Amino acid sequence: MESIHTTGTDDNDDMTQEAAHDPAPTGVDEDGGSGETAVPTETGRQALTEVVGEIERRGFAHEVLGDAALRVSIPAGDAAMGGVTLLEPATAAVAILAETRDGHSAVLMRDGDDLFVVKRSPGLWEHFHSRGGPGAVYGSWRGGERTRFRVRHGALWQAIPEAVTLAERLGVVDLLPAETPPPPPRPAPEMPKRTRTPRAGTRPASTSGSTKPSTAGSASKAATKSKAKEEPAPKICPRCFVQLPASGICDCG
Repeated sequence: MESIHTTGTDDNDDMTQEAAHDPAPTGVDEDGGSGETAVPTETGRQALTEVVGEIERRGFAHEVLGDAALRVSIPAGDAAMGGVTLLEPATAAVAILAETRDGHSAVLMRDGDDLFVVKRSPGLWEHFHSRGGPGAVYGSWRGGERTRFRVRHGALWQAIPEAVTLAERLGVVDLLPAETPPPPPRPAPEMPKRTRTPRAGTRPASTSGSTKPSTAGSASKAATKSKAKEEPAPKICPRCFVQLPASGICDCG
């Protein structure tokens, strides 16, 4: 924070008294802002100059995005790993958008010992927060602890409030992920239909259609049985074994 020293003569006493009654700037615009005070221009440029010096020392291409933000191209490796070390010399709040050739990028914001890293991979957002400066995050990643400083805040594509607050101060809030509803659920996969395999020695079922077996044979058998029940058995003569006439008296006497 810059300090203001009053070194004027007595002729400036009236101006000094008037300035003392003016309210301090709060960072709220006429339309109503968030109330966050933006990074002073000179302070932001100082931090930007410190980071640019480190970038130029390594020979990376870069582009200034604002008073306290810039874009840098990481030629090889991880965007977050390559960008976090560039913030080491910064003595004031500053933001970096680190990009690689394969489409991966990361937004890195430092304010003192507070460091926010937002990894922007295709279809995935990851947020990290460390209060130990860039060295703590870089050391944990090199040691294999990739999730040590990761912030668990639900869906990974939603910005955490602390990162949004600092991004508004640095003027890079547009680089953070927007609030996006979760993707629609995927439809359940269709289960394959089960087919019966005929056992050995059996004939497979006909697939031409569901045809009922013929009932002609069973109908004729039923008719024969009913006819046999209706007609009585013929009477035989016990002597000559000849069928008796309707009178029941045989001619054999």
